[in-house]
Amino acid sequence: SCASWGRAKLKREGAFATSGGEGQPLERVGVDLVGPTLPDVHGRTLLVNSRDLGSGYRDCNAIADKQPSSVLLAYNDMYPGTRWDQPPQCPRELGVDSGTEFLGEFYAEVSKRGTKIIPGLPHRSETNAVVERDNGELQRGAATTLDTAGFPYRFWSYAAKHYQHNRTRVPDTTGKSPFLQRFGYEDPQELVPFGCLAYYHHDEHLKFEGRGREGAIIGYDAHSAYIVLDVRRYVESGGHQVSIYSTRDVRIDR
Repeated sequence: SCASWGRAKLKREGAFATSGGEGQPLERVGVDLVGPTLPDVHGRTLLVNSRDLGSGYRDCNAIADKQPSSVLLAYNDMYPGTRWDQPPQCPRELGVDSGTEFLGEFYAEVSKRGTKIIPGLPHRSETNAVVERDNGELQRGAATTLDTAGFPYRFWSYAAKHYQHNRTRVPDTTGKSPFLQRFGYEDPQELVPFGCLAYYHHDEHLKFEGRGREGAIIGYDAHSAYIVLDVRRYVESGGHQVSIYSTRDVRIDR
C-alpha cells in the first residue's frame, strides 16, 4: 500500500538551510564539544567550540574532561557576561546537543543568567547544524595550520584557537569582521601566521646573554600580547620542556 511504501522510505530530515548570520550579536549562540583526541601539551583532550550566529564570532577552549563544571569554565571564558540586557552581555539563547556535559551545573549556572538553553534532539547533530558545520571547518583549519607550521600534533589546541581568532578578525561579506560586529570595535593587534618566528624579551637571561630569545608565536592573549613558545628550549630538550610565555615584548621576524 501507499502507507507501507511511505513507512519503508522514511528517512532522517536534514538540517534547515541557514547562513548562520541571522539576528543580532549574542541573540543565538551554538556550543558543541569536539573530541576526544590525543592529549595536547597540557594533557587536554577535548575542545569546546562556539559560534555566535548573529555576528559570526567564533571561539574555542580546550578542556581535560567533559564534566559540566569543566565545560562551564570554558564557556565562561568565552562568554563572561551575566545578563542578556546589560553589558557585558551573555547569549540570549544557547543551542547545545543532548550531551550530559551540558546538564547539571552547566545548565543551572547558565540558566541563572537568563539564557534560554535549547537542546538538540538525541543522536541528531543536524539540530545544532551551524556549530556542527563549524566543527568540521575548525578541524580542517587546525590541521592545515599545524601542517603549514610544521608543528607536532600535541599543539592542536593552540592551532585551533589561533585559527578561530584569525577567522573572527577577517571581514566577511558585510565588509565587517565578526569581532567588530560582536564588540563594536576592531582589535588593533597584528595578525600573524601560527608558528611564525619571533624574538621575545627573556627575563631569565644571563648577565652577558642577549635579551631576545628565539620563539614561535602560537596564539594571542589579552592586552595585545602574544603567546610564545620557547623554541630553543623545546628543541634542545627533545620536546620534553614546553615553556610558553605571554608577552607584548615581541619582535616578529619578517
